[in-house]
Amino acid sequence: MHFAIISLLTAFAGAACPYNGEHKIAKRSANWQVNYKSTISNSEWDQIKSEIQPLVTQGYGPILVRLAWHDAGSYNASSNNGGPHATMRFSPVGNYSANNGLSVARALLDPIKANHPLISFADLWSYAAAIAITNSGGPIITFRPGRNDAVDSTDSLTPDGRLPNADLGADHLRSIFYRMGFNDQEIVILSGGHNLGNCHMNNSGYAGPWTSSPNTFGNEFYIRLNSDFFNTYKNVTLSSGKSQFNDSSNAMMLPTDVSLVQDATFQGFVKAYAASKDAFFRDFKVAFEKLMELGVGPGLGSPVETKFGVATTGQSSAITYGVSLALVTLLLV
Repeated sequence: MHFAIISLLTAFAGAACPYNGEHKIAKRSANWQVNYKSTISNSEWDQIKSEIQPLVTQGYGPILVRLAWHDAGSYNASSNNGGPHATMRFSPVGNYSANNGLSVARALLDPIKANHPLISFADLWSYAAAIAITNSGGPIITFRPGRNDAVDSTDSLTPDGRLPNADLGADHLRSIFYRMGFNDQEIVILSGGHNLGNCHMNNSGYAGPWTSSPNTFGNEFYIRLNSDFFNTYKNVTLSSGKSQFNDSSNAMMLPTDVSLVQDATFQGFVKAYAASKDAFFRDFKVAFEKLMELGVGPGLGSPVETKFGVATTGQSSAITYGVSLALVTLLLV
């Protein structure tokens, strides 16, 4: 997943139909807008970052990434609704099966929100994810504030079924990610959010980490997929009834992960990112920033620093959406 992400980023267990229930949601709060203008000072942004830092160092980074991924990943490009507006605070969105376990992440961030009432929940969730990736060995993620919070669960129109279902395959991934405006390469990139985190049986029915270092962001996820996968990993059925792929160390892959090496187009990108962590980091940065700004990008403010120990100045290079031409060239050779 560019970003998770999501992981971005434990297993997703949403409904199979990506458009289930959309026709039932038809209103927004009066005068609600997708953006707000942040008035938080640079020094307060640095204080917020310092309050997020212990959560990352204590190992909560992956679930913070998953929270932001699931918030932004509700976006529908064709209807320009959904996206990062913290609708998970409300029923029914917070109770969708894909969001199981994310009440933990929200509870971790709630005290920070209470300390800093000028930040929206949506910005706080996205900022925490950017900080987590940046400071877990990953690329430096640019964050810009201005995501308005939904007043209720209908403001950003987030019906169930918009997130990936880990039980399914390549066609399903395409239906989910194309809806957000991503292409095949970005699907593989954002699936790389699984370099962070674990699956938990009580949340998704799956169990275990994807990599040997689930709190460190790298390209091990692709290296494992690009190995002699079907001789290294074995299909197992868990007590939940779910099937996943485990290796001898009980590192795991989901059915959606395995589809990345069963589909020829996806597999080409897996090979490229297994071969070059630098290429993956470069492209993940772009894709994850795009994910975090779905539907809100034009109205966002100046960049805020995400690296620990570096002060916010409000200056950063502009975000450019697009993956590396170097990688495309590599794949064509």
